[in-house]
Amino acid sequence: MSRRALAAVFALALTGAIGISAASAGTTQVTVYSRKLWTSTGLEVHAGDVITISATGSWSWGSDGRVGPDGDPADDYNAFDLFQPFDFFSQARVIAYIGKYPLQKHWGDSSFFPQESGYFSIGSQQTIVAPYDGPLWVGMNDAAVTESKADNKGFMTVTITTGNAGTGGPAIAITSPSGTYAVGQNVTTQFTCTSSEATVTNCSSNEAASGGPVDTSTPGHFAQTVLASDSNGNRSNKTVGYVVADASTAGVTPTGGVFPPTFMGAKSLVQQFILTNPQSSPITISSITTQGAFSVMHNCGTTLLAHKTCHMNVFFLPNTVGTNRGELDVAASVTVAPVPLWGIGTQVRGTPNALVFADQGVSTTSAPMTVMLENNDSVAMAILQIVASGDFAVDPSTTCPTNGHTLKSGKSCTIAVTFMPTTTGARSGGLVVHGSTAIDPVTVSLSGNGT
Repeated sequence: MSRRALAAVFALALTGAIGISAASAGTTQVTVYSRKLWTSTGLEVHAGDVITISATGSWSWGSDGRVGPDGDPADDYNAFDLFQPFDFFSQARVIAYIGKYPLQKHWGDSSFFPQESGYFSIGSQQTIVAPYDGPLWVGMNDAAVTESKADNKGFMTVTITTGNAGTGGPAIAITSPSGTYAVGQNVTTQFTCTSSEATVTNCSSNEAASGGPVDTSTPGHFAQTVLASDSNGNRSNKTVGYVVADASTAGVTPTGGVFPPTFMGAKSLVQQFILTNPQSSPITISSITTQGAFSVMHNCGTTLLAHKTCHMNVFFLPNTVGTNRGELDVAASVTVAPVPLWGIGTQVRGTPNALVFADQGVSTTSAPMTVMLENNDSVAMAILQIVASGDFAVDPSTTCPTNGHTLKSGKSCTIAVTFMPTTTGARSGGLVVHGSTAIDPVTVSLSGNGT
């Protein structure tokens, strides 16, 4: 659908996965048509499976021209795209989903927040670790797949490979461009790609090679996407938005904010936004406000001098269960684009949200540490799976139900986790509770050192 058009609701036909185990499938190839949006791969993945998904081809989502599997990194409308929690400015990107129903009954729901379950950004290639069991789907990001698919054209050839060495592509750090710049300002790209598991074989950007020039001749919202790969065949990507401001504008970065699921009545961690005046004269600030269940504190004052910045700290205090959308607004003597904000309010949580184990000898098992899973929702929660990744395991002393059994409203249970390092040094993993909650999955980070 055209990026300026309103979303239209259409019926969506989805075919069911045929249940081939990803662990035994090796390599599978499917064709993903843009007019279908979601396509079953026929693979049933399992928690902990390492899956590499790559895509080739081109498609379009309206009159904006054809793009490749990484989508359109220069589409400024996507500052408000509902898939922004995955990729800023990535309309028409290849995406994936693990679960029985990709849309989770959100077809046509403009408040749909895609981090509610097993959605992944893929692009031209990405290596992911399945957080839980379920059918694997691939599709097209057409405004969070809630827009019309009737005007889409083209297809992608998607290859799924399981069992690659390592659990992810190189780590990517982007230094520049990542802020606000004046029209005509000299800016160079600065980024690095590193891997502790393999040799980095590619580290490239849609802008230029690291150290190369950035085109600042045209004002607007833009993005730099860096693609990386290693000698194990794993790939990763990272996209950072930036602003080029003309004589009548200033800019805020990052260009959007995504807050992790937050328990009702609790306050999230603060996210920092930077207001930049790239002009040669001061600007006057009349107000800095938020809409929705968000609040802001700042040190900007009423005047921001030429070429200076100020900080705005935003936190999320959910007042409704499910998706909370809002906005950060700066009223000034120049135009400042509003910053979209997302968050999820939940009445289900795991506490603490992280377990840090004491040092443990290699190949020996620690005493269990526990997480309390609390359901304060008004309805029972069906727990489908509880999975620990890395050198961690769910202990049999766990009291929480699984396999679709429920945790009643107002009740809690405990999850016991053990640590058995396979090698020395820092080890990390995660605990995933997959169930019928408004926020799915519930996650807890796990860490420890092998000795």
